[in-house]
Amino acid sequence: MRIGNYDIGLFYAKRIASTGDEARNVSSGNLGWAGFPQPWDNAISGVSVTKESALSVPAIWSAVDVVSKTLASLPFDIYRREGKETEIAEDHPIRYIIKTEPMPYMSAFNFKRALYADACFGNAYAKIYRNGIGRPVELEKLDSRSVTIWHDNAGQMWYRVSRTVNGQWRDEMLKPADVIHIKGLTLNGMAGEDVITRHQDTLGISVAANRYGAAFFGNGAHVGGVVEYPGTLDPKQRTLLSSKVNSEYSGPDNVAKTMILDAGMKYSKVGLNPAEAMLNDARGFQVNESARIFGVPAHILQQLDRATFNNIETMNIQFVVLCLVPFAVQVEDEFKIKLLNASEKRAGNLFFKHNMNALMRGDVKSRGEYYDRMQKNLTYTINDIRALDDLNPVPWGDLPFAQAGMVQINADGTPKQVAEPQADGANAETDNSNDNEDEPGATEAE
Repeated sequence: MRIGNYDIGLFYAKRIASTGDEARNVSSGNLGWAGFPQPWDNAISGVSVTKESALSVPAIWSAVDVVSKTLASLPFDIYRREGKETEIAEDHPIRYIIKTEPMPYMSAFNFKRALYADACFGNAYAKIYRNGIGRPVELEKLDSRSVTIWHDNAGQMWYRVSRTVNGQWRDEMLKPADVIHIKGLTLNGMAGEDVITRHQDTLGISVAANRYGAAFFGNGAHVGGVVEYPGTLDPKQRTLLSSKVNSEYSGPDNVAKTMILDAGMKYSKVGLNPAEAMLNDARGFQVNESARIFGVPAHILQQLDRATFNNIETMNIQFVVLCLVPFAVQVEDEFKIKLLNASEKRAGNLFFKHNMNALMRGDVKSRGEYYDRMQKNLTYTINDIRALDDLNPVPWGDLPFAQAGMVQINADGTPKQVAEPQADGANAETDNSNDNEDEPGATEAE
């Protein structure tokens, strides 16, 4: 049965692609047809910068990798709040797709990792499949380059997905309610700024430096110049000379060989060595620029020249707070808006949350001091602390302890009075001692 743009079944609902002739593109970034970069979109450095070529730079690869895998590995769940109590909503029907299998044969970790990796470059998309009552039953990770954002003449926002389905190219128009959209920096709130486009020249320097280094060592690490001959060479002699020079003096295995010339030939150097070309400096520049673009501290990209034992923990916390938390909050909000139904959103007692506690832990000494302070201030119980370190609770661990003498307190917050044990007959001994005391004047009377 068809209702509007949906095929409604008993267990699924699949959107029918519309023509989209009335829509207009409002996506951010310099993306060509169907969202794919055009071959003429080259950086000033002369190289074509795409997501794939950018990831060939180790610093960029490391930045995207560490952000995506760290966020994907965090505990993520749906919670229910009842009064002042909060618990995991284990019985909620969408918990399976966010915890175990968002799309067929893909784990939740790999799904989230791919989603966050795309988000690092500006935009990440996932299509939501729903059953007949509108409940999400599956998520599909979309290629961000195949998605563009459109508005029709009535102002309605659409996501246009251009891809091949069953061997045929088709455009599928999806409403915002059916798309999970994770954005990087956004200026209009609808789409993230495309990192490849905005930083094309900066990334182009890194890509070009990588290619230069590879070409330098591949074509000869010491011989880079021309061979001059005083006379004229015929084609056969020219081919023979070129073949001999390239075979004997090109490539990393022939570095620093001595070139022997005869017949009045002269070698003139015309190339630059890595030091003259500032190749090493350029590679250090790649790390720092990648760290700035993706918001990752340089020491996480293995640039340790400014890292010390005193500041590395602070920089790790800065990485969590300034880089990871904004992505995590956006995912929590997006899932709440797109995956919960209207009544659940109005009730406001269901929410999604990443557990950042593991990333915010310091060293063992700092954690011990923190736990001790929180316990003495009646903020944490023994079982609360054990849960933070993934330890099982103990029967006596739910009772808080007061700071003075670390004594247990009653349910009303008053210290529990513990009676001191007394030996049997203690009172009798006290009474007997009183009876045996001499009364005043007794000795004199005797």
